[in-house]
Amino acid sequence: VASAVLLREVEMGGYDLLAVSGSRASIRERVFGGTVQRLMRTCPCPVLVVRPPGGEPGGTVLAAVAPELGDEARMASSVAVLQAAVVLARAQNCALQVAHCWALAGESVLIGTAGIHRSQMASLLAAAHRSAKAAVKDLLRRVDLSGIRYSVCVRKGDPLKLIPEFADARR
Repeated sequence: VASAVLLREVEMGGYDLLAVSGSRASIRERVFGGTVQRLMRTCPCPVLVVRPPGGEPGGTVLAAVAPELGDEARMASSVAVLQAAVVLARAQNCALQVAHCWALAGESVLIGTAGIHRSQMASLLAAAHRSAKAAVKDLLRRVDLSGIRYSVCVRKGDPLKLIPEFADARR
């Protein structure tokens, strides 16, 4: 299986980033289908899915990142993904879209607990949202974005669902 061969190579070679070519299928299939899906879920380093050449010129490069304040391993992975996306955006004269999905740890447990008041939950969610935005802001400071047209989207929710929807909506 191709993903097993690639995973062995990444583990033995100690790579910081794995770039793979996506198919010309829909964005959802290209990013989350088959071999690419297995790689993204099991690879010990970030996986960059590159669109095959021959598509429309220009366009947008989507960098799905997962920075977290105080977690340098996650921040380093997000920096690697963003740096690779910047290289692609510059090379193809594309805009860059940075997307980060966040969630409140234990939210479903908190919601199910009778002791938490609605205002407390709203306060916890607002704090988690502020933290996610601060983490993205810190990430952006760590990468040279000069000369790149970029925008940032920070949304609450499951990245496995939201990122493909986001990419599909923006083609």
